[in-house]
Amino acid sequence: MWTPGLKKRLIEKIRRTEDPVVLEEAYRLLEIETEDLDVYKLNDEQKSAVREASLKSFLTYILLLPVILFTSSCSGAGSSPSEIAFVGSTPGDELIKSMLTLHPATMVDFIRWNLTLNDTKPDKNTFILSILFGEAQPNTLGFKGGGEKALFKGEFTVSKNENKNINGEIYHLKSSQLPSGISMVKLNDNLFHILTPHSQLMIGNGGWSYTLNRKEPINSLAVLPALTTSSTLTNDTSLQVVFDGRTPARILLLNIK
Repeated sequence: MWTPGLKKRLIEKIRRTEDPVVLEEAYRLLEIETEDLDVYKLNDEQKSAVREASLKSFLTYILLLPVILFTSSCSGAGSSPSEIAFVGSTPGDELIKSMLTLHPATMVDFIRWNLTLNDTKPDKNTFILSILFGEAQPNTLGFKGGGEKALFKGEFTVSKNENKNINGEIYHLKSSQLPSGISMVKLNDNLFHILTPHSQLMIGNGGWSYTLNRKEPINSLAVLPALTTSSTLTNDTSLQVVFDGRTPARILLLNIK
């Protein structure tokens, strides 16, 4: 519509209007429309500078994004939760029964371990060890009569053991319930192996081993430590060595398929 005609119609409309709300709103709109505003226009050189700065910011973000993602993933992988659980089943020989203060006459085919390491307290590291043991129930994975239970609580320390028997990071479990304590060597973030009182690897049998597995394994690229020196290996004069054991079948069956 032509502007003068629109103005005339608008003036007539306002004259006939008696509603104060409508008049107030019309006045407000006209006040906004006619308000003096300072508009600053950029010249071509300034526009070019703004575009260049925006492009540089975008390229910087694109270049830094992989670094940020990599750093985040590394920090997540490197950090360890304050509470870690390890499980496993070990033989029930005389030595381990003595270390766990089980009566020598107790019939123990194997021991099921559930060990939780906790470092949430700033002044000490604590552990809870729950075991289930007894005589194996034939053709099952359990015990006759459900087995017997024992619970141990205490503190643990970590040290570097570099004696002639074994090298590596050693975890020492100490408790008033375990007079001789229990020591384990850390093979990696997912595997711990129980040691004898003389800091030697405990040897399992064809059914069970003395290795504890992390309950919720994590991806670990750590290289297995050199637990002993090469000179120790050269002293072995055996002509033949036989190893036996059992492994989980699920992963093997998946690989076969």
